[in-house]
Amino acid sequence: MYFFRVIPFILIQFSLVVSLYSFDVDHDIDRALEDSLKQNKKVMIFFHKDNCRFCERMIFALEEDELKKIVNKNFIMIDINIDDDEKVKYLDFNGTNREFAKYMDIDFYPVTLFIDSDKKILHSAMGFFNIKLLLKHFDFILSGAYKKMSFEKFRKEGRKEKR
Repeated sequence: MYFFRVIPFILIQFSLVVSLYSFDVDHDIDRALEDSLKQNKKVMIFFHKDNCRFCERMIFALEEDELKKIVNKNFIMIDINIDDDEKVKYLDFNGTNREFAKYMDIDFYPVTLFIDSDKKILHSAMGFFNIKLLLKHFDFILSGAYKKMSFEKFRKEGRKEKR
């Protein structure tokens, strides 16, 4: 009889402890990186904030059909608005969007990071880019040129096609 009275009490205590220590995550970047390996994609993290006209222009550019198709096919995109009260998990970091931006040393917006499944930052693109330049950033990552040269050199020389 004692056993049946104690079990519900123990279960309630256990559920309270679990709920206190659970961390609801809106952006699990570790999981996105695992998924990127399975899907043969890169992770693209787009940092922006409210009331930033360059951020708004980037958002509109990323919503263009041509760019949307490229992003959906080749990247797992994570949208981090630092003014939203969302939770992020990445490596040993657990915190808010704003705290995550600080953790990543981002203090200028918009910023787009490209990360591979090994959790290595491949490229960081700061500021607003028109569609043509965004396509150049995507080509820089997707062609693998980031392994051999800087973006500035890639932009000037273009991709070296195999003949």
